[in-house]
Amino acid sequence: MPTLDDGERVVVTSGYLPYQSTDPSRDLTKLINYCKQEKLELILGMDANAHHIVWESSDTNQRGGKLMDFLITTNLSILNKGSEPTSITRNRKEVIDITVCSKGLVQRIEEWRVSSEPSLSDHRHIHLALRVGKARTEFYRNPKRTNCYDYRDALTRNLGSSQYRFGSQQAIEQTVKSFQASIESAYEESCPSIEKKGLGQGIAWWSAHLSKFRKSTRRLLNKAIKSDLERNWEVYRTAQREYKSEIKRSKRRAGENSVGMSTNFPRQQDTFVH
Repeated sequence: MPTLDDGERVVVTSGYLPYQSTDPSRDLTKLINYCKQEKLELILGMDANAHHIVWESSDTNQRGGKLMDFLITTNLSILNKGSEPTSITRNRKEVIDITVCSKGLVQRIEEWRVSSEPSLSDHRHIHLALRVGKARTEFYRNPKRTNCYDYRDALTRNLGSSQYRFGSQQAIEQTVKSFQASIESAYEESCPSIEKKGLGQGIAWWSAHLSKFRKSTRRLLNKAIKSDLERNWEVYRTAQREYKSEIKRSKRRAGENSVGMSTNFPRQQDTFVH
């Protein structure tokens, strides 16, 4: 459960509103009431199975109307932007997935978008970022970007201004430290620092092989959408199943090889996918 810089706690969850339910709001009431009672902020991504022009569906159906009437009575705001379909099949491209949050978080939500990456279902990934604290900046240096001429000049200058003694063990140790400081100073002066992007840990089970799988699957999806031919959709669905199986195998291998787990939550922002 993320915590904001002012101490507020945030519930981040997903939900499914069954298509068979005549009242889609009924399943949300307990969650909303709980967050209200516990004074918790809420981010909810859900497969609403509901059409409404407010979240850029192609039309408004009865379920969408009822859901919209319910949301108006709550303190939740709809985060959807644009008309990019959130669910794509051979016969349907529609916005039926919506993201809502409590009004206290609206100004903290950034980068809401429908991802073009292939998912493992007919629904597409939704990306958003929640800013939870003050920005944190980290820097690093890439030795390959060192200006050799500046480094040589700086090192010559640093060494020329230092005095070295070798008469005792203490003097030798001091000389070594001074020499090391001269090298480090010259390096820092001649190699620019670079702002580090994307704080946090990498995904242990992800690999270059999966990246190629994802790229080819995305290409097949785009081809199927563009052509709208059944044979292309079948090729895409086959690739999607293989991609899903390969992810499972990779996760299993990573689990067998792992000896521990650590979690690092960046304080600048938390990024969520649903």
